[in-house]
Amino acid sequence: MEDLQTSILWPMLTDKDNTTGWRRPVLPEHEDAHTAAGKARGATWAEWYGDRHIRFGIPVNEYTKRLWALYPEWRPTLKPGDVLRDETGAVIERGPEEER
Repeated sequence: MEDLQTSILWPMLTDKDNTTGWRRPVLPEHEDAHTAAGKARGATWAEWYGDRHIRFGIPVNEYTKRLWALYPEWRPTLKPGDVLRDETGAVIERGPEEER
């Protein structure tokens, strides 16, 4: 397994200009505060911390709740249909009802 990791990861880590074509492009919707493109457009950690719980359904745990207490701007603004769940899958908050 280590040989496979070396043969795949080493070219990715050392080929900064991507001359070998090993790295996959980062799609615009994934350009967040982790990526150079995201940083260049001014992406914030608030986007990433909020989006991960809504788009990807990552449960809200105690650590997340503490982060939101320290950085309220990192808490996502829920839209209609959005749901936040805890680690047991229980709904802890829903977005507003859609206007009819």
